[in-house]
Formats: sequence, structure tokens, C-alpha cells
Amino acid sequence: MPEAQSDQQGDQTPGGWRAHIFRLAPLVLTLFAAYAIYQARDLEIRSLSEPGPGMWPLIVSSVMGISSLLLIVRDIPEDYEPWSLRSARVLGGIAVLAAFVWFFDVLGFVPSAFLILFIWMKVLAHESWRLSLLLAVAGAFSLNYIFVDVFAVPFPPGLVVITSGG
Repeated sequence: MPEAQSDQQGDQTPGGWRAHIFRLAPLVLTLFAAYAIYQARDLEIRSLSEPGPGMWPLIVSSVMGISSLLLIVRDIPEDYEPWSLRSARVLGGIAVLAAFVWFFDVLGFVPSAFLILFIWMKVLAHESWRLSLLLAVAGAFSLNYIFVDVFAVPFPPGLVVITSGG
């Protein structure tokens, strides 16, 4: 019984492990960034003037790794909101993103982008039906234009394939 009491007291002391639990997410992100940097090496990086397919993953992973390391070292717990039922909305957003990945293969980009934007606006942000529909339609077609016509990203065919033909 005395061991349980001392263990409970140890958890409540300012120097206990719970005082540093907020550093767990940046630590995981740092490890993920290190792995992504390692994987980016397998892709051709080339130079800044003629980047290869590994350049962008290398840059993003490096920035993420540096940011995560800074959060491990310099972050303070007072910056965080306490967890509540509203915090579950983050999990909802992650679930919607996972669904987007699946729908992207099945439906194509435009319907999938419409669905994710509509769900985010209506369900997660509690916007009106009118605004949710307007932003989802405008966002899906705008993103399609940017990726397909401006950046020439080849999307897999789906139910709806929209190109300007240019």
C-alpha cells in the first residue's frame, strides 16, 4: 500500500512524467520527420534550380523535424487548452481525411474534395447549409483547376474528371 501512495504522489509532483506529456506529440513528429528524410534520400533530389521528386519531401520533412525539435525544447504547457468533448472534433477531422483518401481512388478528386469540404464546413465548423455548399463547390473546382490545369498533376480517373483541355 505505501508503494501505491508514493507512486500516486510521484505522478503529482511538478517534476513527474506527466509534467512533460505535452512533449510526446512533438517527439513523435520528430521521429516521423527523421523517417521521411531517410525515405526522401531514396528519391532523386537533384538541385534547387532543377529539383527532383525527392526535393519537396526533403524540404517539408526537414522543416517539420526542426519545428518539432523546437517544440520539444522550448514549448510550454500553458499554451495548451485542456482536453474536452470538443477535442474529439480533431479526431473527426482525421477520420474525414482518411475517408477522402479512400473516396479519392473511387470517386475521383472533385467529388471527394466536395465531400471533405462540405463535411468540414457543415459538421465540424457548424456553418449554414448555403455557405457549406457554396464553399465546397467553389473549393472543389478551384482546387481541381489549380492542381490539374496550373500544376499539371495527373489524377486517377473517377466519376468526374474535369480538365480545361488546355
